[in-house]
Amino acid sequence: STCTVVATFNPARPGLRLGAVEIFDSANNVLALTYISGLGLGPQVTFVNNVLGVYQSSSLLAINGFTQPSDVAVDAQENVYATDWSTNVVEEAIAAGGYSTLLSLGGGFVTPQCLTIDGAGNIYVADQSLTSIIKIPPGCTTSSCVTALPGTVTGATGDTVDGEGNIYVASASTIASVASGIINEIKTDGTVLTLATFPNPQNGLMSVGLDSKLNLFVIVSDQTNVVEYFSATNYKTSQNISSGFSAGNIFVSDLVIDALDNIFLSESLGNTIHEIPAVDNYSTILTLANNLDRPSGIAIDGRGNIYVSNLNGNNVVRFDYTDPPALNFETTLIGYTRVDS
Repeated sequence: STCTVVATFNPARPGLRLGAVEIFDSANNVLALTYISGLGLGPQVTFVNNVLGVYQSSSLLAINGFTQPSDVAVDAQENVYATDWSTNVVEEAIAAGGYSTLLSLGGGFVTPQCLTIDGAGNIYVADQSLTSIIKIPPGCTTSSCVTALPGTVTGATGDTVDGEGNIYVASASTIASVASGIINEIKTDGTVLTLATFPNPQNGLMSVGLDSKLNLFVIVSDQTNVVEYFSATNYKTSQNISSGFSAGNIFVSDLVIDALDNIFLSESLGNTIHEIPAVDNYSTILTLANNLDRPSGIAIDGRGNIYVSNLNGNNVVRFDYTDPPALNFETTLIGYTRVDS
C-alpha cells in the first residue's frame, strides 16, 4: 500500500534552515525519510553591546559536565552536542531543565573529533582514528545502533551537512606520497565525491562550513587562512577570505556560518572568537571574545546565538549574541525629561 503526506515547511527564522519529513511504523521504525530545507526571510538582529569582548556573565551561559569537548553542535530545540576527546564519547546536554542532564550517545568511538546534525536529527561524527563517518540516529545511546557511512575518510577534522542530507568532510590524506588535505562529499545515495584537494597544508585542514548558497568555506594552510569554494562552479573556483590573522592568532580550529553568511571562528591558541562579516566580501576581521580556555568547536543556534566548546575549560559556553540586553530606566515624572546612562 502507498500513502501521500503533504507537508509545508515554514522556517521560523532567517537563513538556510534544515528539516525532514519522516514516516514511522507502530514500533517507531523509520519507514520513509525526505529531507527538506528552505531559506527563512527576514532580518537577523544582533546587539552591539554584546560584541568586541564586552561579554559579561549576563550574556554568557556555561554548560558544564563535559570533559575536554573538541566540537559542539546545536539542534532545533537548542540541545547541545559535543565530542569528548578525553573520554572518547559523544554527549548531549538537554536544553529542557537548563542543560542539567547529559546523555551519552552512540558508542565505539576512538578519537571523536567533530560532529554535525542533519534536518532529521541524525548526528554524524568524524573520528580521527576511524576510516568512516559514523551516523548516530535520534535516541541511539549504544554502539549497536550506529552505522558507518560509505567511503573511506582518513584523519577527518571537520564535517557539515546540507539541506538534502549530503555530508561534507574535511580530512587529511596522502596523494602521490604527498601529505594533503581533501574535501569529500558523501551523498545520501552512498556516492562519494572529491570536491577539492590541498597539497601539503602545514597542519592539514581543520573545518568545513556551508553558507546559504551552498558555497564551501574551509580552514586551511597552517590554520591561518579561510578559503571559499563556489557552488556555482561545482567548487572548481575559489577565493581566499583571509590571508592570515594578527600575531598571536595562529591556530583557527573551527568555523560556523550564520543566517546572513557571516563567518564565526574559534582560535584555540589565542583563546579568542572572531567574526568575519559577509559585507564588503569578508574584508574585515572582528574579535568578539578573548576570555576563553582553548576554544575548539563553534556552533550557532536558530536565533543566532553562539556556542563554543572550551577544550581546557571542560564546558560549552553560549554567548547570547542576538538576545536583547536588559534595559533599566530611572523614574521620570510627567513633564520632565531625563538622560539615562
